[in-house]
Order: sequence, then structure tokens, then C-alpha cells
Amino acid sequence: MNKTYDFGDGRRQVPAHQHINPDGSVGGWVADTAIVDATAFVGINAMVYGYAQVRRHAQVHGRVEVCDRACVTDAAHVYGDAIVRDSAVVCDNAIVRDSAMVYGNSLVSDHAQVYGCALVCDHARVSGQAEVYGSAMLYDRATASGSVRICGKTKLRYEVQPYGIIGDDGLIDAILNEFIREHI
Repeated sequence: MNKTYDFGDGRRQVPAHQHINPDGSVGGWVADTAIVDATAFVGINAMVYGYAQVRRHAQVHGRVEVCDRACVTDAAHVYGDAIVRDSAVVCDNAIVRDSAMVYGNSLVSDHAQVYGCALVCDHARVSGQAEVYGSAMLYDRATASGSVRICGKTKLRYEVQPYGIIGDDGLIDAILNEFIREHI
């Protein structure tokens, strides 16, 4: 018997199945067009659809959505109400949680964390021990690496130093103004 599921993306019912996790538990729904390795964990309320992939020992649980052509791989962990979509990649030991969104062609890698209501989009990169949280947004070709923490309502479009905390709009404006003066 063929099963279908409505992922709420406007495509209505599509062929799908519930993933069987490595521990034998029944996991969340996976579109037949998506790829989930037998070694990956998909929580009962998580959804993987479109041409998305959950590979190796990655874990997605909570009300997570991994969709379009996004990939969560290695030992990455996505949970809460997080969304990873488009062609975004979450890999290595990275964590995306809470209501964070990672989309576009962005990359979250190494031991980086994106959480709260943070957004990482376009071609942004978060790596090392970097943390992006609160309502912060990294977009365009922004890069956060090392042990930097980007928080608050900060919107970052450029690379930042690999250390420190950026969480005040005035501070980020000063850093960007200095960057612009040095590069124009």
C-alpha cells in the first residue's frame, strides 16, 4: 500500500513514508523524493521533504522541517522548531535549534550554533565555535567564524573578526563603517 503525506508546502499529498530510526523507533515523515540514511535520526514530529537529505548520523527532531534541497549531515543536530531549506547545509557537529532558520545557499559547520529566532541565509557561513542567536541575521556573504557571537537584532552582511560579541546595533554599525572605510 502506497502512503502519502501533506507536508503543508502547497503540493498536497505526496508519496511519503515514516522513517525507521536506528533504535527501531518510528520517526517522522519523509517524502519519497528525499534521502534519509538508515543511520540518521528523524523525530516523530520532524519532516523531511522535497529533495532534502539527512545523512550519516545527523539528528532532526522536534517540529523541524528539512526541505527543498537542504542537507543535514555528519553529526549535525537540528531540533525545536528550526527550519533548514533551499540548498542550505548543516554539517559536522553544528547545531540549529529553537525557531532558527537556515536557508538559501548558507552553511553552518564545525561546532557552530544557530538558535533563538536567528536567520542565516543567502551565501552566509557560520563555522568554528561561532554562535548566532536572538533575532540576529547573517545574510548576503556574511561569515561568522572562530568564537564570535552574533546576537540581539544584529544584521550582518560582511565577515566579522573571529572573536568577540556583536549584539548592539551601534557597535555593528561602527564595525561595518570601519570595514567600509578600509575597503573603499
